[in-house]
Amino acid sequence: MKSFPYLSPINRGMLASVVQELDKRKVRSVALDVLLDRPTTTGEDQALAAAFSAAKAPIVVVTDPGLEGRNAVCAQDAVSSTRSSAPVLPLFQDKVATGNGVICLDPLDDVTRTARFAGTMPRTFVEAILGATGDENRAGNLVPVPFAVTENRTWPFPTFSAAHLSALPDTWFEDRIVLVGQISPYSSDWWLTPLRYRALAHQITPAELMPQGKVPGVVVHAYALEAALSGKRGPQPHFLTQFIVALLGACVGAALVLTRGNWALTIGALGAALAGAWLLVFYVYAWGGPLLPFMPAALGVVITAGISIALQETRERAQKNYIHLAFSHFLAPPVVDQLMREPEKLRLEATEREISVLFTDLQGFTRLVDTMDGPVISKSLNGYLDIIVEAVMEEGGVVDKIVGDAIHAIFSAPIEDPEHRLRAARCALTIRKRTSDYQKQMQDQGLNFGITRIGINAGNALVGNFGAGRRLDYTAHGSTINLAARLEAANKLFGTIICVSEESKVGYHSLAYREIGPVILRGVDHAMTVYELFSAGERSDADLAAYARGMAMLQAGDHGAKAIFEDLLCDDPEDGLVQFQLERLKEESLTDFIRA
Repeated sequence: MKSFPYLSPINRGMLASVVQELDKRKVRSVALDVLLDRPTTTGEDQALAAAFSAAKAPIVVVTDPGLEGRNAVCAQDAVSSTRSSAPVLPLFQDKVATGNGVICLDPLDDVTRTARFAGTMPRTFVEAILGATGDENRAGNLVPVPFAVTENRTWPFPTFSAAHLSALPDTWFEDRIVLVGQISPYSSDWWLTPLRYRALAHQITPAELMPQGKVPGVVVHAYALEAALSGKRGPQPHFLTQFIVALLGACVGAALVLTRGNWALTIGALGAALAGAWLLVFYVYAWGGPLLPFMPAALGVVITAGISIALQETRERAQKNYIHLAFSHFLAPPVVDQLMREPEKLRLEATEREISVLFTDLQGFTRLVDTMDGPVISKSLNGYLDIIVEAVMEEGGVVDKIVGDAIHAIFSAPIEDPEHRLRAARCALTIRKRTSDYQKQMQDQGLNFGITRIGINAGNALVGNFGAGRRLDYTAHGSTINLAARLEAANKLFGTIICVSEESKVGYHSLAYREIGPVILRGVDHAMTVYELFSAGERSDADLAAYARGMAMLQAGDHGAKAIFEDLLCDDPEDGLVQFQLERLKEESLTDFIRA
């Protein structure tokens, strides 16, 4: 074809016969998508000119306006070409109307989706056809063309081979606009459209030679003409669609941030969301749908994610400040740091959980306050309380309350700790040792400091924020707490330092116990076994075994236990628990339980 002296390989004598045949059938117009810019053989050119002159229907011929003209039509380089403009030969100019056959391509993917029906110089092919037929044109801008196919996967307008024209009924052509062009697999006039992913049933054979996914230029012009005549338009994103897409992007951004596990995953998920949105836009557009607004979706994701991150960071910062303010004075720094890293472990609402509770009380505190100067008692008491608070914090407990000289501590809250019994027991032993040393120190300074009694109980309690308005207090409530307070008070009766319940008793190599007996505490209607807690090795195995024998005899009502306890008291005249058991044996009839 490059060796031909003219661009169009269509024989002009054959074109003349097609024009004559169509004109006889009273068509509204004949539009030739065939360039007539160079001469061919003189006889055939003259025959085509004569057919144009004799035709009653208006004739429209396509032209190539060149690169500058194509840019004027499409506002971009529609077809990369260095070819100059190709006007119609003077032989045909007075006999036909002309219009440029520019096909606009989308710069994103070289797919034709739009057409211009008016407002260009020179006129477009479709504009020239509309002008020749007297059809009103209302569109001057680039208009989306509704590329669609019928149920049979064919174009929505009939297409025939010129070879069959003489056999076709006149009624098929009467008062119709007929486009004439070449549909040849050897032509370069094939274009990508939104139909590129559709399985088209070509009406011209051999279909297997047709370029895959493309349609011929004359069919593209037919689609544009159909859109101009019918007023139908291709898919366009509505304002509501843009709003919904932006809203979906905002929801995705917020959801990704609010459900984030860590920053790396969140950023990766945001990137995946943006990539997914871009792919959705691309495939919807590629398959002939509207060009969905990617930027509103992307901005929705990014802006909402940013706002959500900022709000969440503000909330987390406030939460961490609250945690630090509320617990830094009563919790060990590692525990506070853990709460600040994982604030979700701090449930501010009241929840039921198993905890250990420790109560302390300073013997003779009221008398001490009444007999000492304010600055002296303040300094000595503060030092005393520091010792206990430090011991609680070392074991991961939280100091719930300080009332005068008494301290209330809880373990396994706000962070759950399966070893809370052991921690409470070790904390009690540490407090006993350090307060005993502090007592001696104060006595050396002339201050009559008493001993520190401790009660421990374990069980379920309601833990959380309690209070009213701005006066909220993180604390625990329930019978478990009341029993711990009762056990601390019972030490005075039993002659012990640390009194623990059966529920809080835990076996550990550094701990040792002596049974006190079944006790009914004040406010409790059932007996519970309680124990004295002390450090392992503090008493010999022989003494512990003797005490156990004495307790077994006592509980059996055998007053022979008296001799065993008297021997133990000789070994340690300061053993308050043995003294208590001897006092019990003085009763004529031993009761099954002790009231405290």
